[in-house]
Amino acid sequence: MKRTRSSLAITLSACLAGCVLTPSRVERADIDQGLGLAAYNIVCKGLEMEDADVREYATTKFHKIEEPIAVECVCEHILRDGVWDQAVARGLKGAKRDDMVGCLADVLDSPSVDREIELVAALKLTGAPLVPDRLYAYAQRAKDPKARALAVSGLLGSTDPERLDFLLDKLANDPSAEVRSAALQALKGQEDERVAAAIHSAYSSDADGEVRVQALRVIAEGRPDNRDELICTAIMDDPAPEVRMAAIGMYKGTKRDVALACLRERTFTDEPDSKVREKLLEILKSSRSDEAEDLLCELVPVWLSKHAEDEITYSAGTDQVTVNPGLQVMEAQNDRDYERSLECAQQAFAQRGKMHCFGQAYLTMWVNTLGGKAHRPGCLNGAAVQQQSAGAGGAGVISFE
Repeated sequence: MKRTRSSLAITLSACLAGCVLTPSRVERADIDQGLGLAAYNIVCKGLEMEDADVREYATTKFHKIEEPIAVECVCEHILRDGVWDQAVARGLKGAKRDDMVGCLADVLDSPSVDREIELVAALKLTGAPLVPDRLYAYAQRAKDPKARALAVSGLLGSTDPERLDFLLDKLANDPSAEVRSAALQALKGQEDERVAAAIHSAYSSDADGEVRVQALRVIAEGRPDNRDELICTAIMDDPAPEVRMAAIGMYKGTKRDVALACLRERTFTDEPDSKVREKLLEILKSSRSDEAEDLLCELVPVWLSKHAEDEITYSAGTDQVTVNPGLQVMEAQNDRDYERSLECAQQAFAQRGKMHCFGQAYLTMWVNTLGGKAHRPGCLNGAAVQQQSAGAGGAGVISFE
């Protein structure tokens, strides 16, 4: 005879899900078991635990449960000891539920809210539809520039006319460069003519170099007809080294004549900033063109004549020269075309009369290292040890051995 379950067994099984007693302590495994039994009181208990990892795990599991207890429990435990719980906030990452995320967003409205920057960041990491609205409201009243910038950046892609006006105002008038930069990024991709004009205005007139860097990148990404003109103007004329560096970086790996012509002009125009020169060397090395290869060879004597005194130090005790990254021209040339390195070093060495003593020493070492023969410069006899910036991070050391 076929065996069937008794009505008592069926009743006990049905009761199991709703009649499980709440334990005093739970771990991840208990939460998983509670979910399997639909015993959500066990999952909720996880939000009370001292272990932040358990609280985060319980929240992560709850934002996938549609039962009312899930929302009630998460919202009840948003605050812990009077402040919002980062573990619960982390657990809401990716949550698309306005009902749960809304409870976290409500904390942002409190006059006594703590860790505003972290809270805004946590809200941005959720996927709840209400977040842009709440960030927009918060950005209008936020006093902390970093928190305001983070909220503004959360408005990316907004097409609402009111919000576009708000972002345009932030880009033009916010006293914080960080906020202006965030507004600029939030406006990316907009086809509104006012947006394009505002971004060009930021590039041409913002007082902060980093804002101009961001504006130039946004403009360049749009591939306008005058892209090379804009980039080259920045490379040659912008007063901020960070803008010149960013513009030079836009030509990484280039083989195009117009780009290489601009890099050549910059290379042979005096560049006082060592970091910009270092970026030039990096970008020229990245190009596989013959023009870049020739340029690296040509600039060796030119840069050594101009910058050796400031960028190279000599230690009499160790008989070594130390070269800052912004003048490691032979290193860059050797990385790009080692077969020509001796030729380039010897050609530059022939022009050593125009160089500071330490530049001559640098070239002498390279010639000898590459298999040529050059005598140690007599000017090094009795030379004082330079105590300048050379020797900082990235500096290269060469010795007379």
